[in-house]
Amino acid sequence: MKKFGLIALLALAGCAAPTTGSQTTAEQTPSNETASANSRTLSGTVEEPVVIDSEGDVTVTLEDADVDSITIQNAKSATIVLKGDSNVRSATGGSSSEEDAKAAIYADCPLVLKGEGSLTIEGAADHGMFSKDTITIESGTYAISCANDGIKGKDGVTVQDGAINVESGDHAIASTKNKDGELGSISIEGGTLTLNAQGDGLHATGPVVVNGGTLTIDSAQEGIEGQTVSIHGGNTTITAADDGINASGPDGKDTGGMDPFSQSSSDCLIEITGGQTSVTANGDGLDSNGSLRVSGGTTFVYGPESGGDFALDFDQEGSFTGGTLVTTGYAGMVETLNSEFPSLMAGLPQSAGSNVQIEQNGKSLLSFTPTHAFEVLLVYDGQFQTGDSLSVLGESVTLSQGVNTIGNVQEGPGPQGGFGNPQPPRR
Repeated sequence: MKKFGLIALLALAGCAAPTTGSQTTAEQTPSNETASANSRTLSGTVEEPVVIDSEGDVTVTLEDADVDSITIQNAKSATIVLKGDSNVRSATGGSSSEEDAKAAIYADCPLVLKGEGSLTIEGAADHGMFSKDTITIESGTYAISCANDGIKGKDGVTVQDGAINVESGDHAIASTKNKDGELGSISIEGGTLTLNAQGDGLHATGPVVVNGGTLTIDSAQEGIEGQTVSIHGGNTTITAADDGINASGPDGKDTGGMDPFSQSSSDCLIEITGGQTSVTANGDGLDSNGSLRVSGGTTFVYGPESGGDFALDFDQEGSFTGGTLVTTGYAGMVETLNSEFPSLMAGLPQSAGSNVQIEQNGKSLLSFTPTHAFEVLLVYDGQFQTGDSLSVLGESVTLSQGVNTIGNVQEGPGPQGGFGNPQPPRR
């Protein structure tokens, strides 16, 4: 006969988990009879793991609660509503036997989090929150610290609003399903996110889309990684130990990995159509195993202080059709984009923190302060026109179509649209 723990038996019976301090309330009818029976309110200190095993739609309200862990299984959907200030702490994770599903909050169904309250999640050895399906954050304030991924929805993660702070031992936000051709996805629609990760800031085997909000990745191995990465709006700031933004195909070996040595693929794409983006990278700034397209927005990319990588790296098409793109780096691996507008390449080395101003026809156009030292400055702008006079760092040039060079630019290999002799992709 199968054995159940006390909390599991109470959940199966539709009863509340035991608490100390404040009472936990719940409908007393069996959980499989009515929708209201699947509603739980947790408050005060809940000393044992909360396990809800129930069909239908489950709602858990956290109202100034201190909970060991929450596991929701066999439900059609799950919603967690935040009221007041609550905490969920887990040293050993939920009751799921799936190794990577150990989490302070676990669900095997679509999981939605919302409310006006705050939630602190601590996963000492596990994920912060994990769903075998999708995770959607509609609102609320979250502080997550954990040894593994902070927020992981295998089918997808969507942030609509809220304030989210993650400190993770692996990826901050991840979606890695790779089954029957379906790939995990991440969508940032709004909110304020501050991420610090030992792995990637945002990591998906499929598409990553940033449509709005304020996304700050203060530290990560790679800032954003997905098969495709699209930035259409919002304010994004990335600081990465390796690539700032990387478009790479899933490795096919497991459900969670990306292959840093994967071959060039037309499925891989970085596209920037809007928003304000700043990238500081010790590897390539924008690195696509396929194409790189910029058609809008304002983007600054500060590449590494070495010649082995550059601010831009792509294997197939690289194009600029609008917006503003400013990149800096060293001369060894410069790549340029095909552009509908004249562009500027300045070989005028500067130290980190130097203020750079660009004037167009005697009027200030751009002013910025690169976070890395550089040898080469590469600028694309949809306002550039042939015949314009540009001035930068004491040098001037009259623009003609194509790449306009001032200063001393040492020619280096550039596989696509660059100059010099092509070489194999650098991964």
